[in-house]
Amino acid sequence: MQTRCAIDLKKPVLLGFSGGPDSICLLSLLVKSGVEVTAAHLDHALRPDSAAEAVQAEEICRQLGADFISRRVDVADYAQKKHLSVEEAARKQRYAFLFAEAAKTGAQAVLTGHQADDQVETVLMHLLRGSALSGLAGMRMVLLPNPWSKDIPLVRPLLAFSREEVEAYLSEIPIRPIFDQSNQDSSFFRNRIRNDLLPQLLTYNPQFKKRILRMADAIALEDDLVMAQTRQAWAETVIETGEDFVVFDRAKTASLHPALRRRLMREGLTRLRSELRDMDYQVIEKGSHFFTDPCQSNTVHLIAGLEMFAHLKRRVVLAKKESPLHGLWPQLTQKKALPLKIPGMVSLNEHWTLRSSRETIYINTGDPFVCQLNAELLADKLTIDRFKAGDRFSPYGAAAQEMKLGDFWTNQGLAARARSNWPLIRSGEEIVWVPGFRIADRWRVKKETTSILRLELIKTE
Repeated sequence: MQTRCAIDLKKPVLLGFSGGPDSICLLSLLVKSGVEVTAAHLDHALRPDSAAEAVQAEEICRQLGADFISRRVDVADYAQKKHLSVEEAARKQRYAFLFAEAAKTGAQAVLTGHQADDQVETVLMHLLRGSALSGLAGMRMVLLPNPWSKDIPLVRPLLAFSREEVEAYLSEIPIRPIFDQSNQDSSFFRNRIRNDLLPQLLTYNPQFKKRILRMADAIALEDDLVMAQTRQAWAETVIETGEDFVVFDRAKTASLHPALRRRLMREGLTRLRSELRDMDYQVIEKGSHFFTDPCQSNTVHLIAGLEMFAHLKRRVVLAKKESPLHGLWPQLTQKKALPLKIPGMVSLNEHWTLRSSRETIYINTGDPFVCQLNAELLADKLTIDRFKAGDRFSPYGAAAQEMKLGDFWTNQGLAARARSNWPLIRSGEEIVWVPGFRIADRWRVKKETTSILRLELIKTE
């Protein structure tokens, strides 16, 4: 078991401790093994006697010879503010507390007392919610990375032991566990499964729980294989990521097996909204389908304020709707046009800066965010501005044909949500340069040009 849990007996651990039978069993085993363990108890403030139970939990730890820490949070208030169920709010607060304390105390891992019966209940919960393969694999004995840490694993050492085995061990210990009365409350989904559904299923097959555990083990093994393929596909198809976006290569993603496309969608959604669990099949399928058959609007709305849209023809972006996506593309945040300092630097936002300099030699960089202009034409001061209704543009390299800026952007595949605040370099009302794309034809550098204005839009992390 020690090998499966990847726990070093010589390094400290942090145990999520409720004072119930499972956590007492695990704490006792850890202490007997000589592991330095800190028991961490979170009082959810959901019942009148929760504070007294925290005191009782501390006394149990004292009897077992373990360090104890606790915190009280108003889970009901948190659930209301975040529009979560009480169950989900309690879970989020509990794990946030445990991993914060683990990092603070230098624990090698966060341990919980989940056992085999909890695993059966979890698999059934996921099945009833319509989960994909990963959900039917249930809880993993070791989870790293996890939603709370990239460095500290979540470990469930008792996952291979049944509730009956835990109770048999506790019968040898002269300590009375805390029994959570809320475990009898049928308004909670897990409790209905434990107290109502499971007893019924056992009448159909007395070996039902064993069958579910074997199925979860088999699925977990296959899921590991698919996850390895998913990580490889992610590395090959994802062009860029940020806190509020993921950019996919459309053609490469569309060429994948549909199962891998769905996995990539699930991974992307989870990265942007870590609180999402048991995502609806229709949402995953809608996103996956967008790569191969995008809708006419080139945008599809998904879930929890997330959407997908086409960008620059070969890209598909999964992003938060409310974000201006400054980390993805340049956007002008100031309401008024900004004068361009020559030479000098002007900040557009926290991610983008425009730098200007005077040059005498033309160097073709091939970078769409660098332009070189014929400075001999500079009669008016240049400004950094945004799109205006009726804007027209004569892009260099297009036989100098004037066209609507909106039509030019459509031809280039610029996403609609990026256009209104996209920075434009103007001389008076004339568009001189559309950063990321083209300069206006009449501002091109000619053989006889001796004075060059170099503009460079720089992205900073």
